[in-house]
Amino acid sequence: MDKHSSFDLLFETELRHLYCAAHLLEEQLPHMIEVATSKKLRLLLKRFFQETKNQIQRLNHIFELLDIDPQGTTLHGMHGFYNLFKEVWASISHMHFKDQCKGMEALLEESSEIYSHFTCTAAADIVLISNCQKMDYFEIACYRFLCRLAEKYDLDLILGFLRASLREGERTYDDLSELVMKDLPCLSAAS
Repeated sequence: MDKHSSFDLLFETELRHLYCAAHLLEEQLPHMIEVATSKKLRLLLKRFFQETKNQIQRLNHIFELLDIDPQGTTLHGMHGFYNLFKEVWASISHMHFKDQCKGMEALLEESSEIYSHFTCTAAADIVLISNCQKMDYFEIACYRFLCRLAEKYDLDLILGFLRASLREGERTYDDLSELVMKDLPCLSAAS
């Protein structure tokens, strides 16, 4: 990847957003594990939690390989005086831009709101599964995009880390779907 290009900036931004999303999930999953009533769901959520921790470690390795501060909010891709001016101007005109994952924040907020309506009902575990699938699919979409960029720019080692996390996410999504179909009570239409 051409260092200092807009694609470099995009890759860096997407990595930081994914990193933020993973940390948000890492904070939320213990609560979901605690409130799940199905033993199989709790076990699956525990695995999801461990995979999230593994994904954070992989992202940390990627940041190290690319010499990027995962906590930083400054994009390092631009160079030269003219480009520095453009970066400063872009920062001033977009003061609200931060390297945080507003998408995952919104999903977690919605998840909490929906779950609060179904707490202590027979549908509570299904709501947890639905919420987890939304969050997991969000991560899957991010990983797929980053994999495409890493593939395009021959970042093979980084691509390996990204693909490992993508496979975990896809497996978790599929396992959540299977749990709904096989192990949770049947949903029947009202007579």
